[in-house]
Amino acid sequence: SGCITSIGNNVNESMSGFLNKKSSFLKIKDISNLTELENYPIDQYVSPVNLSETDFLNHSNKFVRTRSCAFLDKSIEEALDNAQISTEYINLKSERIGVSVGSLSSNLSFLNENIKKATKSGYENISRLTMMNTLNNILASVINVKYKLKGPMIVPSTACATGLSSIGEAYNMILMDYADIFIVGASEECLNPLTISGPRRIGAMNSAIKFEKISAPFDFQRNGLILGEGAGSIIMETLESAINREAPIIGEIIGYGCTSDGYHYVKPEETGEGAFKSMKMAFDRAGLNNNLINEDLFINAHATSTIVGDRAEVKAILKFKNYLLDQKCKIDNIIVTAQKGNIGHCFSSAGIIESICALESLRISKIPPICNFERFEEDLEQITLLDKLDDSREWKYCLKNSFGLGGVNNSIIFKKFVV
Repeated sequence: SGCITSIGNNVNESMSGFLNKKSSFLKIKDISNLTELENYPIDQYVSPVNLSETDFLNHSNKFVRTRSCAFLDKSIEEALDNAQISTEYINLKSERIGVSVGSLSSNLSFLNENIKKATKSGYENISRLTMMNTLNNILASVINVKYKLKGPMIVPSTACATGLSSIGEAYNMILMDYADIFIVGASEECLNPLTISGPRRIGAMNSAIKFEKISAPFDFQRNGLILGEGAGSIIMETLESAINREAPIIGEIIGYGCTSDGYHYVKPEETGEGAFKSMKMAFDRAGLNNNLINEDLFINAHATSTIVGDRAEVKAILKFKNYLLDQKCKIDNIIVTAQKGNIGHCFSSAGIIESICALESLRISKIPPICNFERFEEDLEQITLLDKLDDSREWKYCLKNSFGLGGVNNSIIFKKFVV
């Protein structure tokens, strides 16, 4: 795997930040390299990546010169290196290697800048790269062309669940034998007025005055999300392929669930029923049945820090816990963690960055605490929202949730890999 976040330039740095409650939130007016601040809500907090000019130039494409492209390229380079996949191997296996790179809205920064220029000079003068840069599959295409891949290209776009959809759909494609290996990724940049102002207009953004309560998943004082940015990438392959390559394996996927609420464009269904059903589907497909005990499973939550979103997810988790009991699992308490208190809500890349954290948590048997969390708004029984590091046991499974605008619900179960 590979990632770049506001708290780390790679997996190890980011994971260290998650474990140690590190965060990085800045007011728009304090970000030195932003121009035309009059177009921004300058007192709004965001969680930006500190990308050097050298990294930007080295990892962006001459046709797609955007931060999101640079983030993605950098994270995939790390993922391929960690997976010990060489350029020579890619060339040899190119027809059996696919790309699954999700996209939320595809380069809004580029679109924002070019529409501003065009409206001043007339649309006949719009950049010749505009059409290409606003294709939803442009980031997937950049990776596909760079590595000369001949396998399937899929581009999930499920709003805030996009990163997890990218993993889940690649998983399904591998199960159906469309490819042996998938390069999976998602990337998000947030430093443009359009991306920041949109969520403010629908009332989703955090307006806390106290810094310590900015982006506080599940906390009783939470009042909205903070935008983050970054990218995550995972190399997925069949077990046979990994063993043949003698690859370092960081974990397994054993179940994927996806449902829709059919309820509202912005708000989740209040009872958490759709979210619960995606969790149940992932569990059922994993085939775990009644083998689980307390020490086996934890949940990595979506947890946006919005009032309605966190409430609905807690209800879904309670329904899931009761379902486990109905299945005769010996689960009377579920441990829950979340990462948006560290890095904000990275929209399309949130699910994959948080999945990397979940996989690392299983690998090293350490679950990060929820940053900025003190207590929930009501007493909870049989759910523990982590306020401190848990390294008390060898965990076997993690259920990862990602939900999206429009009522998308995705859940994946990761398994610790044991040789």
